[in-house]
Amino acid sequence: MDAVDFLIIGGGTAGIPVATRLAERGHSVLIIEAGENVSASPEVRIPGLFVENLKNLQLNWAFTSTPQEHAGGRVIPLPRGKSLGGSSNINFMQLNRPSAQEFNDAFAAFGIEGWSYEDLLPYYRKFESLTANPEAFSTAHVQPDSAVHGDHGPLAVTVPVGTTPTRELFFKAMNELGVKTLSDCANGNNVGTWNSFQAIEGKGCTRASADTAYLIPSLAKLPNLRVLSGAYVTRIIFDSSTNEGDVVATGVEYTKGDSTHSVKANKEVIICAGTYQTPQILELSGIGDHDILSKFGIKTLVHSPGVGANLREVMESSSFYPSTVQPAPEPGKAHVSFHLALQYPLSRGTVHINSSDPLDRPVINPNFLAEDIDTENLLVACGFARKLASTKVFSEAIVKEISPGPAIGDVEGLKEYIKDNFFVVYHPVGTAAMLPKELGGVVDSKLKVYGAKNVRVVDASIFPIEFSVHPMATIYAVAEKAADIIGGST
Repeated sequence: MDAVDFLIIGGGTAGIPVATRLAERGHSVLIIEAGENVSASPEVRIPGLFVENLKNLQLNWAFTSTPQEHAGGRVIPLPRGKSLGGSSNINFMQLNRPSAQEFNDAFAAFGIEGWSYEDLLPYYRKFESLTANPEAFSTAHVQPDSAVHGDHGPLAVTVPVGTTPTRELFFKAMNELGVKTLSDCANGNNVGTWNSFQAIEGKGCTRASADTAYLIPSLAKLPNLRVLSGAYVTRIIFDSSTNEGDVVATGVEYTKGDSTHSVKANKEVIICAGTYQTPQILELSGIGDHDILSKFGIKTLVHSPGVGANLREVMESSSFYPSTVQPAPEPGKAHVSFHLALQYPLSRGTVHINSSDPLDRPVINPNFLAEDIDTENLLVACGFARKLASTKVFSEAIVKEISPGPAIGDVEGLKEYIKDNFFVVYHPVGTAAMLPKELGGVVDSKLKVYGAKNVRVVDASIFPIEFSVHPMATIYAVAEKAADIIGGST
């Protein structure tokens, strides 16, 4: 293959929708993905096996953090999807949206226009096909607002089938504390108690992912859409003949097996490699902080200190209580657990190359709990969990607190518990932030990399802050919007 119009680096949750939409416009598109096609794998398609699939190194890059200075030196697992479909094949399938105000806080407040909730709403609707019978909606406490949902998109969306005793208790207990139940958490206000929508095909109850929703149906009818799987992009190739203005990408270099190859891009290179590998590819290609690049002998084409900076990741603490109502898989094993997610962490970390070898894994330092306010907010969450457990509703259904445990009541004890026991939600963002360059931005409002004429980033790395929800729905919406931006400017 000599050349295509658009080269897509990474065939995941963002890359596949961008590629298929551009191909639908008649452009020639090549997706280069390190993983393989697992669309027919029963293990991947069964929603309940998602935890088991995290152990499968054919599906998971299985990154790890550096030893965390503020967490007792803990090394934290950091899974990322490795297949056509990316993390949409191994995640928890949650599809929910941030509140409208969050988009203002993330973008408009910093002068980035065109990314409000209203701007993205047509794209949320475009990707989804929401279906469920009235009984399922009622059981899930959901009354979908048809004005904000789609019913003809490629991705199947539904609500949880059935319910559990403890879930019903949770809704009642939250109401007892004055937290209202929302009938639809996707309408621009998600502050309350609600059930999440899910990327599950309703009839067969199988996982719906980027590959099954977009790619597989499109390959049969779009000969201009091609896929190269099992191939690892090593760098973007830039035109070395010009020394003025923004650098121009002419293609990419990749390895497959023991061989190195290259392919040309007639129009653009679009990086959709995710929060950990997008900055790695940029740095290997000469776009990044000059001090980091020079350390590894990489020529700096564009000095961009924001590349790999601003890494944010959601942490969770938890509390456990034996339950008298939840049916147990084993006698004596029933319990209730409250998971307490710090959705807006202020601690920021980094992702950078470890050498000039593209096959070396990046150095990922989330810098968990570096900011004291993150611990303070998790302390507040622990207090709320205890308040929830003491409601009339739950006090009749649970026995006692096992974890953190009644012996840990003082602030210092709870801080140690958090430090030693927090876990990660696997929603990393921010390492190629869509911000003004002077504020550490890497891409502009059109997703173009500063200093590069024809390179864009489309994935969760562009989010400058965490949102209050699972990012998958917003990644799909961003990908749909990106395809319109790119298709309308080429």
